[in-house]
Amino acid sequence: MLLGVIAVAMLLLWASPAAYAVDPGMQCEICNSSSYCFNEVRGICPVNSQAPAGSSLVADCVCNGGYYNQSNAPGYGHQCVMCEPGFVCVRGQPRAQCPANMHSDAFTDNSDACYCTAGHAFVDQSTCLACIPGKYKPLPSDGACDACPQGSYQDTEAATDCLSCPANMSSPVQSVTAAICKSIPGFYTIDGTALPCARGFYQPDSGQAVCLVCGHNDPASSYYSSVEASADSNDCIQCHTN
Repeated sequence: MLLGVIAVAMLLLWASPAAYAVDPGMQCEICNSSSYCFNEVRGICPVNSQAPAGSSLVADCVCNGGYYNQSNAPGYGHQCVMCEPGFVCVRGQPRAQCPANMHSDAFTDNSDACYCTAGHAFVDQSTCLACIPGKYKPLPSDGACDACPQGSYQDTEAATDCLSCPANMSSPVQSVTAAICKSIPGFYTIDGTALPCARGFYQPDSGQAVCLVCGHNDPASSYYSSVEASADSNDCIQCHTN
């Protein structure tokens, strides 16, 4: 009979939440979330970790979100350290790396916080694909790839910037090759180089191989121009005869 009473008492004690006495002879208190209690002695969870209220073992202490157990050892062996950039540390789960072409800040505790690396953009919440030629993305972010501006191009994927057209040449927005770069008005192209129209000539259009001579549409008169790299026929002035 006595053994049965002792067994029941032990079961009740085991089933009760872990507790400790603040002072000898005082009523026991349940261990809070930052500690564990064993044999009425309260222990503090390691730095950056917590345990459920009423825990009885140091192994119940789990690293907080944004931290992970560096040693992977439970109990006194564990050490909760900062979750490094590029990783996610959800409370109670092993450290996980962000998906391909994605990154994260330090102390990240949510897998949704991973964002696309430079040169990549979201196609859905968990997939980042490379920017297509003609587009770029300079920094890691949730943003989209931007089109290369006028006067530039990009012929590769996953670009973080665009390449400028040669001097005095331009291209449309989102150009994908240097071959699209054409000489600007006031210039003409020889062997891929843009040269300025000489005085007495002009060129109002882009991508031309020659400049137009002043007065070409009025052969009966003489014209001159003192403007180099002219793009406007109004720069041509008719010569006056005495």
